[in-house]
Amino acid sequence: MLRAFTQLVSRLPFAGRAAIRPAYRSFIRAKKGKKHGAMAWLSSVLGFMIWGHGYQAIRGAAAMRLAFLMKAKWFSHVVVMGYTAANVAVTIAQVYLLALSLYYYFADKRTRLLGGHEEFSGGEILLMLVVTLGGQLLFMHIEKGLA
Repeated sequence: MLRAFTQLVSRLPFAGRAAIRPAYRSFIRAKKGKKHGAMAWLSSVLGFMIWGHGYQAIRGAAAMRLAFLMKAKWFSHVVVMGYTAANVAVTIAQVYLLALSLYYYFADKRTRLLGGHEEFSGGEILLMLVVTLGGQLLFMHIEKGLA
């Protein structure tokens, strides 16, 4: 069930995919002697992303509380709840991906490539950046109005 949830979240157009995919692929494709460095790189990328998205989810929850206390407009409620839900979902998916990678690393098992084997096109990267930056800017605007 968690794997299906992670695959669902992985299909969403968020810009973090462009950072995680190369790190995960370098871990998968690393030879026996190079697995340590690739795992360290993947762990640091995922650790930073987990920390960042977890922090954003906490900020979103605080803004949600403020929006309900201040009886903000419905649009503010929808944006803040969507922002918080997206960050919680991404955090859960990244924790799962890190746990799966650590399991493969310590069990010395052959890893599978998650997701497609193709690279992102320019249009996909543009869409990911627009969705991510648009959500961030919209949330910051609403959060500023609530404060």
